[in-house]
Amino acid sequence: MANRMFNRVQALDKELKIIQGQFTHNSTVAVLIENKSPGVKSVTQGATGNIAIVLGTPSGDTDIYPHFYNGMFTYQNASAHGGTVGFHFQIKSSTINSDGTLNIFTLDKNGAATNLPTNTTVHFTLILKNSNVAGVGAGSV
Repeated sequence: MANRMFNRVQALDKELKIIQGQFTHNSTVAVLIENKSPGVKSVTQGATGNIAIVLGTPSGDTDIYPHFYNGMFTYQNASAHGGTVGFHFQIKSSTINSDGTLNIFTLDKNGAATNLPTNTTVHFTLILKNSNVAGVGAGSV
């Protein structure tokens, strides 16, 4: 544990939540690292380059959030990927407000959907809103 005095995250919007997680990818299967992914129910690989992240409790309830703000994704692999190779992430769709699912694409350097290399670990951070109340002004999200 870091020996520092940390403060709560502050934001102008109401009820922002940060979910962090990790999964490993070995060719065509995504495997959630549960002890490093609190708030994530599952991660599954669908068609080539399609990955679904479901929020909630592993083998338990699905969590639904009124709004998805942003997602940040990075990957870790023992081999350098540069030059002719390279990977990017793109958000395909979010139904976090109805079934707790975020769908992403993994893309090669040319933008085509592709699976990540074997033994890749993906680290991700999601920023969500856990309220229907607008942060400023009137209305709801």
